[in-house]
Amino acid sequence: MSVAKRLTAARVVAVDTSAEALAVAKANAERHGVADRISFVHGDLYAGVAGEPPFDLILSNPPYIPSADIAGLAPDVRGHEPRAALDGGPDGFAVLDRLFAGAAARLTPGGWLLCEIGAGQEAEALRHLAATSGLAVGQTVRDGDGIPRIVVARKV
Repeated sequence: MSVAKRLTAARVVAVDTSAEALAVAKANAERHGVADRISFVHGDLYAGVAGEPPFDLILSNPPYIPSADIAGLAPDVRGHEPRAALDGGPDGFAVLDRLFAGAAARLTPGGWLLCEIGAGQEAEALRHLAATSGLAVGQTVRDGDGIPRIVVARKV
């Protein structure tokens, strides 16, 4: 089956703790004609998909900025995004820890987790977190400024 056909047939579930964010996502999906292929679930990480079969891919943009760093963000970021979308707790790993810890149980064998991370979070701590969660970190995608931004991990 071609990649295009697999993507067309894919089961897509969008999960967010923010009802407002889900409403925006649904409106965007409707505007692009794909809303009928997406289930929108209000919930926290895996709680909203507890009864779902494992996924081939989990894509996440969790809050990852350490709480103390939020005040120093650029005004266009700090003033545009809700604090809950930014604040990753004292070390920035509050949601990342839970995301990685639950990923292997929610992924098919060989399934992928792609996750946005903050500057400096690609370090050994994240690789250890992935390994202890049953994931192997592969490449990290860098943003336009060369900062590691997307970690790519696979269920081992």
